[in-house]
Amino acid sequence: MEGQRTCYPPLRRVLVSGGTHGNELGGVYVVRHGAPCLSVSSVCVQTVVTEPVLSGQSGLSVSSVCVQTVVTEPVLSGQSADSPYEVRRALELNQIFGPKGSDQAVDFICDLHNTTANTQACLICDSQSDYLSLHAARYLQSLSKQPCRILLMKRNTPSFSFMSIGKHNMTIEMGPQPPGVIRADVYSKTLRLLQCLLDWIELFNTGAVIPAGSVQCFEVDQKIDYPRDSDGQLTACIHPQLQDRDFEPLNPEDPIFQPFSGGDPLVFGGEETVYPVFVNECAYYSKGIAFWTTKKITISLPAITVTQK
Repeated sequence: MEGQRTCYPPLRRVLVSGGTHGNELGGVYVVRHGAPCLSVSSVCVQTVVTEPVLSGQSGLSVSSVCVQTVVTEPVLSGQSADSPYEVRRALELNQIFGPKGSDQAVDFICDLHNTTANTQACLICDSQSDYLSLHAARYLQSLSKQPCRILLMKRNTPSFSFMSIGKHNMTIEMGPQPPGVIRADVYSKTLRLLQCLLDWIELFNTGAVIPAGSVQCFEVDQKIDYPRDSDGQLTACIHPQLQDRDFEPLNPEDPIFQPFSGGDPLVFGGEETVYPVFVNECAYYSKGIAFWTTKKITISLPAITVTQK
């Protein structure tokens, strides 16, 4: 993409959100205490706890929170006073910060999450065609002194997440941190990444040309479930050789599950090396996911700059 340049309007409204999954407290406390102290001159930074009612319920599972699945046309047109709280809250957020797909929607949403998996700092982007968000993620990655990977959602998959309300978006996912817990190191790392993101947005808004380059991403591929019996109960757990090895190579015939009954471990049946992510995430047990496999890809990014009036 040498010589190409893509222009985007300035990012004037930036939303920092936490608590989309009510029991992930890192984002909740960054939004309540850290983010309001962050500012850049060219940006109006707004904050929101997306699930204020549920964020204090440490026993809440992710599967019971519906905000991420209701920003869709059928639900938007079918709300009523009897709709579940999560549905009504999602519609309220879409009205305040959207509507999704409109010119009035916020320019950039940064949604803060935690995971029980050993992801360390993980930056999640929805689309490989959103060069602005990928450039921002690349910048954060370049400044990080610790592992910081970019996770790309599966291509050609519609996004119904809360952050898809914004014109551009990024999730900062930090792990490991148990649900209902706030760790000082996770809090500090999240706040540091958020400040770096706002600094990059300020640089972009001033008219600087962000040079072309390439970025390594892990693209979501397939979900792998635990072995289960006829009643749906687990018959094995994550093998010690896989536990805490998010983003590390997983080769064919590598052990992935350790049967409760003893015997030989169950091995990965894929035909090529993949990179597992969200290994043994507690919220995924009920979703039938032991981990996701990803493929390592490199994306070429054109130079970008702000649209000149």
